[in-house]
Amino acid sequence: MIRTIWFYLSFLTATLAISIATMIVGVFAPAGRACAYLAALWSRCAVALSGIRLEADLNAVPARGPVVFMVNHQSQFDIPISTLLLRSHYPAFVAKKSLFRIPFVGWAFSLGKHIPIDRKNSRSAMKSMDKAAETAKAGRSIVIFPEGTRQLDTSRLGSFKPGGIILALKAGLPVVPVVMDGTGEILPKGHITLKRRHVVRVKALPPADLSGYTIKDRNRFLTELHTLMNNAYLEMRACRTTKTF
Repeated sequence: MIRTIWFYLSFLTATLAISIATMIVGVFAPAGRACAYLAALWSRCAVALSGIRLEADLNAVPARGPVVFMVNHQSQFDIPISTLLLRSHYPAFVAKKSLFRIPFVGWAFSLGKHIPIDRKNSRSAMKSMDKAAETAKAGRSIVIFPEGTRQLDTSRLGSFKPGGIILALKAGLPVVPVVMDGTGEILPKGHITLKRRHVVRVKALPPADLSGYTIKDRNRFLTELHTLMNNAYLEMRACRTTKTF
């Protein structure tokens, strides 16, 4: 409990300071390099203060974008970890709209030109996907969590929603699957207390070319993508060694 209290006090202080800095910088250069640097700094604080150790294999990530990153989702830590590891792309996140209502953090998200989505409203969600496609066509990579929400069951990946595939097809971009294992055991959905310190493993899979697919093929590709990512995830879990500290 002491570790959790110390983490929140330290991280909230860092978040407040970095959010204010982002708002000041963002007025003059929204989604610019300075905002990208501050986002990476915020992410480093989250990882360092929580005691997470990262083991990442990102060899399959293209040197240049834009691309659509598909990342599985288990914890609030998934956003800062993805921001940190994919910082060379400074991707825009498609994230639930409630995050954008959080004082300071939400304002910083808006100035960073990230994209809010209301998954309970299908028409609004499709408009968010259209906006994400426009952002991608303008040259910025996108991160989307295809499961739609954090998963409590960490034994396998949850079912995928089609929005991310539709986005990639509309923008004409490759999909880069990114598999993450371990965040759900540090801060599971519905919990505020940090669990044991843990190693988080992240692996990028080779980009998937969608040039042979159409919107009508989205469910077929979605099934193939889920199988690919779930198999990689299960392999990561099977090969893990217990590393707590």
